[in-house]
Amino acid sequence: MRKSRSIPIIIGVLILALGCANKYVTSGKIAMSGKNYEKAIGDFNKALVTDSTNAEAHFLLGEAYKRQGQYVAMNEHYSAASRFSPKYNEQIKSSRDTVWSELYLRGIEKAKANNYEEALKDFQQAIAIQPQLPQTRINAGVSWQNLNNPDSALYYYQSGHNLDPNSAEILVRLGNLY
Repeated sequence: MRKSRSIPIIIGVLILALGCANKYVTSGKIAMSGKNYEKAIGDFNKALVTDSTNAEAHFLLGEAYKRQGQYVAMNEHYSAASRFSPKYNEQIKSSRDTVWSELYLRGIEKAKANNYEEALKDFQQAIAIQPQLPQTRINAGVSWQNLNNPDSALYYYQSGHNLDPNSAEILVRLGNLY
């Protein structure tokens, strides 16, 4: 008899907890639509305290971080959203591609202006978002080489070579370092 009473209580607690998470997600969405990203981030984090596996809260938190230019946090929550549900994978891929492109092109422009230290910041963020793309690593290596740091340049060229062992550009750059 005692077991039968505890089951409805457990179900009630779960419903209450999930309802709170949804309340925070809804509040975060409203904050996002008003471009109040700090509040949205707070609300989505509250939703995750209630349910850490809430893929929607992770995805939306990633979106809020993206709008604030906090790309490492964006990427972490996108990864969590993908772990918990494939529902947002297409949007996440598109968003990562867009952010990577913006960072990569911004890094190229900074490198063209001989601002290699700032270019490296963009390239390193781009690598964190799309680690499988060797061209970002090549440009990070070039920036390090222009800063007279051949060891760091070698690291990036080698990591690019590991991703694309047949890249003539990487092989030439590696050869020029030796």
